[in-house]
Amino acid sequence: MTEAPHDPDHVREWIKNDLEATARWRFDKAAEYPNDARNKDAALRLETLVATIPSIQPAILESLDRTFRANPDIQDEWNGPMPSFLSVSAG
Repeated sequence: MTEAPHDPDHVREWIKNDLEATARWRFDKAAEYPNDARNKDAALRLETLVATIPSIQPAILESLDRTFRANPDIQDEWNGPMPSFLSVSAG
């Protein structure tokens, strides 16, 4: 049986949390390696992407949802509860 698609707000939140978690990791790496500007640059670009999430059209979110559901490498994670490491309050 095929599960119902995720609500577009859920997909937006998932993407937002994933990008924020990755940005935090990049900022941590920037602090660890202050002479290498690549991590800070990547973190700032990820923050810029986070700001664009509200403008993602529902049709794109539905397409992403279908793609993530069909990918055997991530389907269990995508269809289950949001991992704690993606929580906004993490780290």
